Amino acid sequence: MVRDERGDVAGIPVAEARDCMYDRAALSGSPLRAGRGCVVLLLHSPLGELSFASPGDERWTWIPPGESTGLRRGDFYREAAYNDKDGLFYFYVVRSDDSIYTLDLKGPSPVARRIMSELRHGDQPYRYLIHAPWGELLQAWRFRREYEPSVPFVVDEDGDMVADPSVELNTTELQLYKVDTHGQRLMRLDGLRNYALFLGYNASMCLPIEEFPGLKPNSAYVMDDSTEFMNFYKYNKREIGVWDIERQSLQSFSDASPLPLKESWLNWPAPIWVTPSLS
Repeated sequence: MVRDERGDVAGIPVAEARDCMYDRAALSGSPLRAGRGCVVLLLHSPLGELSFASPGDERWTWIPPGESTGLRRGDFYREAAYNDKDGLFYFYVVRSDDSIYTLDLKGPSPVARRIMSELRHGDQPYRYLIHAPWGELLQAWRFRREYEPSVPFVVDEDGDMVADPSVELNTTELQLYKVDTHGQRLMRLDGLRNYALFLGYNASMCLPIEEFPGLKPNSAYVMDDSTEFMNFYKYNKREIGVWDIERQSLQSFSDASPLPLKESWLNWPAPIWVTPSLS
């Protein structure tokens, strides 16, 4: 079930929930790691709300807005990040106005605390929170080319109306910032030097290339994570590639791979990054 703008519960068919309710999730760690619990924080529709659960729970626990939690109605959270240095049940979330909250789930009820005030309005870029290996909190803004085809639907060979297969959603710019909670500002960064970012549906990562020599320095590995594009253009080509932060350009994986790749592997379902566990 979901809640409407008045907070009333509204039913939704299970088959449709995957397409219109779930946006993204952040994990506190692998659920297979022995001796540690796991918490999953879910960002979902209709108002960018938050819910959480642990393995074995029968249902999601909705985090209601209000004085008891510190969340406002219609907060429109866009990204969540977990930092293992802060404790098992401690997450960071960013709103569409770039304000940032910490979220503590370990007590009898969730508690949110704002650590960054509102900085902008609107929702033009896609926002990502990244915990840097050196301890700082970063924020990335990903701008994309708008897609407004004059004829969004075409007739296929069976006579059915389908989405125009030529429509794509492309990254045009990537901006990086260091989050300064003391000065209540975002400080623009010109690059990451010997580090690489991973951005997409998964929790964002920043990795040192000296430990992962196959990665390109000062780059961001990106995948499509637009819920609207995934649902309305389900079988269209996905943007998957390596963004050069200095040159502000993208190299597609299909262009970079030495192997012949078919375009079909680049469409639905949504692409994700896979982080193997060696423990």
